[in-house]
Amino acid sequence: IVPTNSENQALMEFVVLVGGVEQDALNLSLVWLAGYRLPGGLEFGVGPSVSMNKDSDDVTTSMIVAVGRPCRSGSCTCRRTSRSRSAKGGPRVTTLLGWIVG
Repeated sequence: IVPTNSENQALMEFVVLVGGVEQDALNLSLVWLAGYRLPGGLEFGVGPSVSMNKDSDDVTTSMIVAVGRPCRSGSCTCRRTSRSRSAKGGPRVTTLLGWIVG
């Protein structure tokens, strides 16, 4: 969602995570974030998360708060995002690293 009169941007983002595969502990997560990106690239968002793992038939829901910032080097853009979610048993903090080439 991009306004035409400003460099600020409203965001809607879906994040699908498949984790723990290398340790035979499959964890799946789907997150929907609504947020805001500032002109310098700093972005933040909040939204619901649904997750499950192979050891349990339970589906877990929680709220996510995420903050991210891009790091550019030539034609490669890296994005580091830290997120915290409220979950049963206490908050969980995750840091994700992704990149875009082109």
